[in-house]
Amino acid sequence: MNDTQAVNGSAKKMEASDQTPLARAKDKFHVALTDSFNTSLAMRAMSELVSEYISLDGSLVVSEQTREVAHWLTQMVNMFGLNGAAKVDSQTIGWSGVHIPDYAKPYLTLISKVRDHIRQQAQTGKSVVVQDVTHIRDALQDHPLPNTEETAPYQTALNSVLSLMTEIRGTDRTKEFLMSFADRIRDQDLWDLGIYLEDQPGSPVALIRPVTRELREAKIAEQAKKAKKSHGDLLSQGAVALAVKEDKRAVNPCEMFRTDEYSAWDDDGLPLKDQAGNELTKSKSKKLKKQWDHQKRLYDGWQAQHQQRQAS
Repeated sequence: MNDTQAVNGSAKKMEASDQTPLARAKDKFHVALTDSFNTSLAMRAMSELVSEYISLDGSLVVSEQTREVAHWLTQMVNMFGLNGAAKVDSQTIGWSGVHIPDYAKPYLTLISKVRDHIRQQAQTGKSVVVQDVTHIRDALQDHPLPNTEETAPYQTALNSVLSLMTEIRGTDRTKEFLMSFADRIRDQDLWDLGIYLEDQPGSPVALIRPVTRELREAKIAEQAKKAKKSHGDLLSQGAVALAVKEDKRAVNPCEMFRTDEYSAWDDDGLPLKDQAGNELTKSKSKKLKKQWDHQKRLYDGWQAQHQQRQAS
């Protein structure tokens, strides 16, 4: 076998060993995302691809195929929002990732601890007391946090949280109030800084995570869902109000006053005597006649509309 045949044979073998892991990873990735968007399984498929590709014989690896694998992995990382603001269709290979700056960590750790404490107090039926804030401020005086231009937003967030804690201290705060305050720290103070606190089931300590594109899109979807539900609730309320209005229009004026409040009526259903059998005063009769005339107009309009619907 000559050198040309050897190179061609190696290329074919390399192509088979290279393309198969990538195709297999793509299939697993697709299955994972169609399974209720199982991101952990999708990430595992990517990790397995990297491990399998690294284990290949280096002499059989073709640079073009390496670029194809690397480009696909980069696209998927971008899609999950794990590469900052990079777009999915970016042609750049590789990623720097999304991380929490070291200078921000002391502030975020303290804010997270404050929030954890508030949640624990709420869950055990206790209140936030002034000593909680005092102890934190004393600790900050003994061990001040870094104070630079970069840390300014995080320092502002911490001061805001501590100020609010001072305001909510006392025994008159309900569990729901404290939990909503804890949610405000997570969903506003820190979210606006690109930080997310992930509450863990069965654990009082939240994980500090950077906000990824995936988290942002999930929050937008949740907000849209709530807005849709709220809109639906408003529509439902409108439908109920319309139904009540429709029912009121459908009341025959000749029947509207035939209740236990009166004991005698004329041919149009207007009351003549009260419950005790006494004749109504002129002012009372005039008031009831005015109500009767108004209902008569509503009823006539409803009947005309009803007949029109039936005709159509």
